Amino acid sequence: MDDVMPFSIKRKRDLLIKKKKRKTDDVMPLNRCSKRQKNLFKCGIDNLPDELLIAILSCLTFQEAARTCILSQRWRYLWKYTTCSIQFYNEGTLEFEAAEKFINSVNEGLKLHQGESIEQFKVGFVYPSISYRPNKDTEFAIERQSKVNHDIDGWINFAMEKQVKVFELNMAAGPLDSTGLWRNYSIPHVQKLLSISGEVKLLKTLTTLKSFRFVNIRITQEVVEFLLSHCPLLEQVYISASKSLKRLKVAGSLTKLRSMEISNCDSLKTMKVHAPGLVSFTYIGRDIKVPFKKVPLLSELTIGGDYAGSFIFDAHKHSSYCRNLKKLKLKVSRKVVADISPIGELPSEHPQLYNLKELELDITIEEDDGLCFFTFLTKCSPQLSRLTIKS
Repeated sequence: MDDVMPFSIKRKRDLLIKKKKRKTDDVMPLNRCSKRQKNLFKCGIDNLPDELLIAILSCLTFQEAARTCILSQRWRYLWKYTTCSIQFYNEGTLEFEAAEKFINSVNEGLKLHQGESIEQFKVGFVYPSISYRPNKDTEFAIERQSKVNHDIDGWINFAMEKQVKVFELNMAAGPLDSTGLWRNYSIPHVQKLLSISGEVKLLKTLTTLKSFRFVNIRITQEVVEFLLSHCPLLEQVYISASKSLKRLKVAGSLTKLRSMEISNCDSLKTMKVHAPGLVSFTYIGRDIKVPFKKVPLLSELTIGGDYAGSFIFDAHKHSSYCRNLKKLKLKVSRKVVADISPIGELPSEHPQLYNLKELELDITIEEDDGLCFFTFLTKCSPQLSRLTIKS
């Protein structure tokens, strides 16, 4: 028969046979495997119960676990019930179409998860301001802004439903300074937070939350302090580029809190920190009154902006806590140094940093500038063993 068959028809037939064979090889349910394949499944990982397989898959990321769906019929849906970390990051959403596509992909991905809980949920992207201006009074702008707000509300609700332990919402995840691109998503009061997830669901999740990170989100003192007071297991807090945060008081039974960062919140005027277990703190911003009231374990400090100038030239204000520091990082711009010491005068009577072992200077200087100005820090640090300079 093959001898009389035209070459073109014979070639098409062979290609169809190969294509059909590939399809059956890609995903082969256990009941269609060969005897040898069945024996491999039975004496291998496939012999484990579903609960244990899901626990193993939970060690992977959400995207990695999803790829196991092609292994066999049994594995097709196991990944949907994992408790692994779910992360969606995209730094290339500077164009409006790319941002829309990313938001939709996050929404579709979250619909696939069927498990009761997850360890981590992180979303990071940049929302563009070039082709879309939310403040412009047009029907298009209002519609798009409303949709984005609704989508982000859904992400927060998802995190609360899944009793997440680590939650991150980063609206400025680009490689450049993109914090000024889009700032219109806000959590202005506790009622907004309660309306997204419901009081019972929210409070239940907060009892297990260990870390939250908000970047480029309008969040107020009321909301932050509500979260702090309802998260007994909280270990890490990170808030950056929030224009709505004007005052902050960190107090209460935060015995687990170890690390905190408040940076580039330009409207912040006052801050008080009572955290007996706090080890690491970062503050980058305007010169405010020294915020530390009760931080006996504070040993790692990063400061920048105008507040770094206060640490250098008004050192007596910081003596209550700086003697315990073991690691110090100063982020100082040339403008800060020029403003606080226009004639290059060295600070006098800086308190001794008796326990300081690591010092990092992140300095913005010009080609002709020297670093002699900062030698006073090495002189008042008798145990200093490591000095790092970045410029």
